[in-house]
Amino acid sequence: MKRTRLTRLIAAILSLLMLVTCFSFTAVADETEQPAEKVMSYDIEEVKALLNALTYTEYTARNARVPKATSTVVVNAVDYDAELTDAAVEVVKDYNGEDGEALFLPSDGSVTWKVNFEKTGKYAVRIYYTSTGNQKSTSIERACLIDGEYPFKGLRYLTLTKNWVSTVFDPETALSETENGLRVAEDGSFVFQTDINGNDIKPNLYEAPEWKYYTFNDSTGYDVYPYEIVFTEGEHTFALEAARDEMVVKTIEFFPLESAKSYVEVTEEYAKKGYTSAAGEAIKIEAELPDAVSDRTIYPVNDRTSAITSPQHAAKTKMNAIGGTKWQSVGQWIEYSFTCEESGLYYIAPRFKQSDLSGIYVTRRLYINDEIPFDEANYCQFNYVDEWQAAPLGDGNTTFQFYFEEGKEYTLKFEVALGHVGDILEEASNSMSSMNSDYLKILQITGADPDVYRDYNFNVLIPEIIKDLYNQSQVLTGISDTLVEISGEKSSNSASLANISRTLYKMATDEDEVARNLSTMKSYIGTLGTWINSSQNQPLYFDYISICPVDNEKGMPKAKASFLESAGYELSSFFNSFFTDYSNLGATREIDKDDVVEVWISGGRDQAQIVRGLIDNKFTNETNIGVNLKLIAAGTLLPATLSGAGPAISLTNGQGDPIQYAIRNAVVKLNDFDTFDEVVSRFDKAAMVPLTLYGDTYGIPETMSFSMMFYRKDVFAELGLDIPRTWDELMAIVPILQYNNMEVGIPSSSGGLNLLLYQMGGEVYADDGMRIGYDSNISLEAFDTMCSYFTNYGFPVTYDFANRFRTGELPLGFSDYVGSYNQLTIFATEIRDLWEFVPLLGYEDENGVIHNDSLTAVAPMMMMAGIKDEETKQKAWDFMDWFVTADIQAAYANEVVATIGQGAMYATANIEALESLPWATSDYNNIMEQFKSLSAVPEYPGGYIIARYTNFAFLDAYNNSADPVEALLGYIDDINKEITRKREEFDLETLELGETLAEKRAREAAEGTKE
Repeated sequence: MKRTRLTRLIAAILSLLMLVTCFSFTAVADETEQPAEKVMSYDIEEVKALLNALTYTEYTARNARVPKATSTVVVNAVDYDAELTDAAVEVVKDYNGEDGEALFLPSDGSVTWKVNFEKTGKYAVRIYYTSTGNQKSTSIERACLIDGEYPFKGLRYLTLTKNWVSTVFDPETALSETENGLRVAEDGSFVFQTDINGNDIKPNLYEAPEWKYYTFNDSTGYDVYPYEIVFTEGEHTFALEAARDEMVVKTIEFFPLESAKSYVEVTEEYAKKGYTSAAGEAIKIEAELPDAVSDRTIYPVNDRTSAITSPQHAAKTKMNAIGGTKWQSVGQWIEYSFTCEESGLYYIAPRFKQSDLSGIYVTRRLYINDEIPFDEANYCQFNYVDEWQAAPLGDGNTTFQFYFEEGKEYTLKFEVALGHVGDILEEASNSMSSMNSDYLKILQITGADPDVYRDYNFNVLIPEIIKDLYNQSQVLTGISDTLVEISGEKSSNSASLANISRTLYKMATDEDEVARNLSTMKSYIGTLGTWINSSQNQPLYFDYISICPVDNEKGMPKAKASFLESAGYELSSFFNSFFTDYSNLGATREIDKDDVVEVWISGGRDQAQIVRGLIDNKFTNETNIGVNLKLIAAGTLLPATLSGAGPAISLTNGQGDPIQYAIRNAVVKLNDFDTFDEVVSRFDKAAMVPLTLYGDTYGIPETMSFSMMFYRKDVFAELGLDIPRTWDELMAIVPILQYNNMEVGIPSSSGGLNLLLYQMGGEVYADDGMRIGYDSNISLEAFDTMCSYFTNYGFPVTYDFANRFRTGELPLGFSDYVGSYNQLTIFATEIRDLWEFVPLLGYEDENGVIHNDSLTAVAPMMMMAGIKDEETKQKAWDFMDWFVTADIQAAYANEVVATIGQGAMYATANIEALESLPWATSDYNNIMEQFKSLSAVPEYPGGYIIARYTNFAFLDAYNNSADPVEALLGYIDDINKEITRKREEFDLETLELGETLAEKRAREAAEGTKE
């Protein structure tokens, strides 16, 4: 007993001592080792606030009893609050023809004003602004915060358009040939510039800044009318936060929104005033010649589907229409002006074609002199028919008449809108968001590959999710029925929605069907998102617009060509096809084949046309050097070069091409040209590494892409996770992600090895490329670490990044910043603003510096060795020098976006040009941050074999549980043998197997001593 008591006493004393020691240690640590605060890439609370923010529909319902404002409050932009403003604003005077002071707002930061309201009420908000004329292809974007918060989601996405023109519509000042792409005929009319074969050339569009009002509205188009924001009596802060591009603002107005009159009220006023049909002829407005457009993407196009499209030619390309997929996004507009010779009532009757969006109509909003004439003008409908149509404007039920006065100039603006379809799409979008959230919740329980025979007990674990699946099935059924009602028949769209609804219903009513249909649900989320995206696009072509007196039936446009007109046109087109040069790329001058630089380009015809336009408008005019640009198929260059029929310059080549051609003496060394050093200074050092062999450079980079880290803000915010900056931080959150059945996507095999190797400070090659460097300790450590991510932690080896990132299964992954950005921008609009790309994570050294190098990939241009004389070589170099200047690269990149769309961002290698590209401010800052940490793998003969054997070693470790180090070492000799064989083929210095360059030099020195 005594022994037991003694034992207990000793144990108690020891426990007390341990407790005291812990307290002492804690106190010391607290005083001397304060942990560094993590730098967060995003604000978790802000993201949560965004996820929980009200929709505008919910906001208006919550504030339904708040009365409309009765007075207007005007704030001068220059009266901003300096203490609450972090943007580098600047007061400007008499800016762009507007008298008085205005405030310049840069492309980043926020500007805050304090505003006093005498009474509580609902106010619409509009700002008087202008763009700055920087020629960036995208619209201005801002977010609006009221008292430091977003009252509803829509205020995060405010889109302000610019003013784009193709020429100054003044015959007295326009030249016979203008650089803008249009010419003035003798009668003062405007005709397009033509190429040497008489084909019209698409005009270049230039930003012409203009002061205009922007009233806050829904950028998605779901809500037809402007926003009404509730301000209570007293002082409030009003802030504009930059998201994209700069602007100048003069005033901000808070005013009561007045409802537009109905068309019935307007016609009653017409009747009271005795308005009748105007007399005289109809006015024809060629749609391809607008006064201005909202986007650089909206330009004239050629239509050959109808013989009577105005103007038309059987053999030559005529710019005779406008719109289509270039004029389809909500908020885009086209503007025309006209003057009537007689007062009276008129129809506005376009000849149009809507053959893209089947089973539903597209909508345009009409402004006359910047005002909506009546409420129904918000809903001008254009029905689907697979041919040209002609009809006066109407809303599907009523044909509109308009009163125009004699001699008064009117401006028509046709703006893309969703009309009544917006309600349907908003409901579908909300349903898809709910489905995506439900899918992630189920995924966290089952994983991506659920066991269909297991009882997961969903009704107990996630009853609210099962209930929501039922609710969404009912919502989608209602949408499907509405589409049938609108179109008058079932379509593929309504059938798809019905199928999705049935699947959700099965999952909601039978617990066993949840796991069995999870992959189907994932697929249907993508299907629904694709349908929403396609339906939000509202493509429409205009041929011409007739301002026609209501009693003049002859003035109405003709929709279809007669049989004789169509037959004659088709026969003429067929006959002329034997004599038409379809390979022409729009050259505007005859080229002497003996005194030109021949340039080949592979890729898309749109890109080739843009290069052709830049050559004609810029290079040839400035240098008098002729360029024969040819669009060729990929793979044509090598056989043409070998046969002696190659070009002087080849554009858009593969990264390895310059060195592969150089060792075969098929390209020209570029170092000896006078401006070589200046040209190279335009790029990051890493861009030149794969284009240079032993000090000689054989290519100039056009594009430069690299991986960045994409992550889902909403997923990380929901899990309460910070964005990892190092590999250790990543591994700390991997268990949390995997517990929720989520994965991380990083490159495997040689891509993953090289990434880790360069971040650790290693190199792929050793001894000037004479042997592989994978047998070094640092390389073996990198390979072992890379393999462990896949063998020990189960990272996926192959995966569809875009789809799995879209659903949230893979909320963090490394991917090419341009390619993935373009893909997600177009096909994943439902997660807009819920993802971001940031610099890669890396290894932190003892000084706290994170080495997060990303490996680059370049697409270079080359000068081919077939050039015989030095004069032509100099001309070719002048072209290469010109093409990679900042101005030309920016012009090309912006034009590509303008031609193809926002999903065609261009990864220019010119660092200065990158600033002029239409990136959002946060995206641009992240790209430039990654530019500080770039590396590249040099190109050496035999390098093609490395990826093959590295993959063999990786698969051996992954599939067969082989030791990674031994697996990689087992292929070192095979790689070195191939490198040596290839170097011997081209008479380059080699090493004996297993020998280093230092050992060879020592051996050579010893042998020389003996001799």
